[in-house]
Amino acid sequence: EGVDIVGAVGIGALVEYVTGGSIINCSSSGNIVVEPGSGVGGLIGIISTSELPVNIENCSSSVNISIKFREFVGSEAYGGLIGSAEVDPANPSAAINIFRCFATGNVLFNDTYDFFGDYTSMESMGGLIGNVVEWVYI
Repeated sequence: EGVDIVGAVGIGALVEYVTGGSIINCSSSGNIVVEPGSGVGGLIGIISTSELPVNIENCSSSVNISIKFREFVGSEAYGGLIGSAEVDPANPSAAINIFRCFATGNVLFNDTYDFFGDYTSMESMGGLIGNVVEWVYI
């Protein structure tokens, strides 16, 4: 409760990085300020699984995420509950299951420094999950 985090990459009020297992009946509240970064969620920063399932059940977040943006920097994957969810479809046991979860905090593009140049990008913001990726093999 009442987190107050300032950071950049892989930030979650509960956990930064999940590769397998279960998170059940958890909640978070507070504020996260990102300057700049990626993989930032109100509860979980990044879920990335290639072998084990990840189960998120009966969880919620009321964390407000405020994004400060800088020139020439790419920023992506901001979500009210989970910043980024990545799964390897080549392995059937690698799954991300999310049941009965919600987020009520704000995900806000708050401030900028300098001007936006050709190499600046801002992508993948969501109220629940910022970015969902299924790995592709060629």
